[in-house]
Amino acid sequence: MVVWIMNGPMNLGGTESLIMELLRNKDNRVDVKLIIHSANNQNDGAYDEEIKRLNIPVYYLPSVGSVGIKNYEKAFTKLVDEIGKPDVIHSNMNAVGGFICKVAKKLDIKNRIVHCHADIKYKGSFVSRLKSEIGLFIMKIYVNKYANHFWACSVAAAKRLFYKNKKFVVIPNMIDVQKYFHNDEIRKEQREKLNISNDTIAVGAVGRIAPIKNYETIIDAISILKQKNENVHFYCYGGAVNEQYFNSLQKRVEDNDVKDRVYFLGNSMQINVNLNAFDVFVMPSYTEGLGISALEAQAGGLPTLLSTGVPKETDMGLGLVQRIAPCDANAWAENILNAKAVDLDKNDILKAFQNKGYDTKTKCDEIYQAYINMVN
Repeated sequence: MVVWIMNGPMNLGGTESLIMELLRNKDNRVDVKLIIHSANNQNDGAYDEEIKRLNIPVYYLPSVGSVGIKNYEKAFTKLVDEIGKPDVIHSNMNAVGGFICKVAKKLDIKNRIVHCHADIKYKGSFVSRLKSEIGLFIMKIYVNKYANHFWACSVAAAKRLFYKNKKFVVIPNMIDVQKYFHNDEIRKEQREKLNISNDTIAVGAVGRIAPIKNYETIIDAISILKQKNENVHFYCYGGAVNEQYFNSLQKRVEDNDVKDRVYFLGNSMQINVNLNAFDVFVMPSYTEGLGISALEAQAGGLPTLLSTGVPKETDMGLGLVQRIAPCDANAWAENILNAKAVDLDKNDILKAFQNKGYDTKTKCDEIYQAYINMVN
């Protein structure tokens, strides 16, 4: 049987992490093809080299937004003619999956999965948000009419995209838990690399630099702590996907006089290593589909501060999580200062992830079996 896993360029992110785990743990009963949607029909993703090493065949389609639905249908049909019709398409592109499923149904592809990876929310002016909501309303019609399998990374994500009468399955993002276990030797190396002194509280975050991530609140919290003479520094791994927002953060850092305490470190392919340097992990996002880096932090035993916009399913029940209102900088500052490490056995951490279905091997087996069951 053939499954097309469909996404945009394979850059660093929660959706891409899930897809990569599926590719690394492929079931030999399933022929997986990765279909990349790109405006220029090229992929320049961070995972390209690993995908090649895994011998996963990659094909390209134009993004729907770049060519329109009619031309997208032509490109999709041409690809089917060239490589054959799949038994299952698994779209990981949120609401855009509705357009993909419309074409797939026309081509008589029987199993059409839309997998929602985000609790979709919009920021900006009222007019801007209204336009976005109207666009989403239209795309939801396509999703709910043309998909016939509905997957989501959380209940909140499912409710945002799927109609109430649709039965959905929660397929959470997953990680290779043991890869993220804390290591004292690596911690020492990483702190030396970042010039973190023994008396410094290192606050870490992982995620793209975009407005939805709300890093400005953490900058404000660091400023509050500096004024109290607390030695707290903030380190953020993630690429700047919104230049205007990134520039505004840099200005905020200067205005708050915390240039010596806030560090934007760019993308990293070794987050499992980098996390060892931190004392506290923060995710102040206004909203998240699930928040895979928060799972990674808990696997490493880090005290984990999450905004109330992060789904409750992200808490592994290990006593590591505190939830805070997104924009309350004073509350973030207080919780950062009071965060305490919890002495956890690694087997207990692994068991917690397995019980919630977030461990890679367990969940990959389930997903591949779900593909097989659809066809059989």
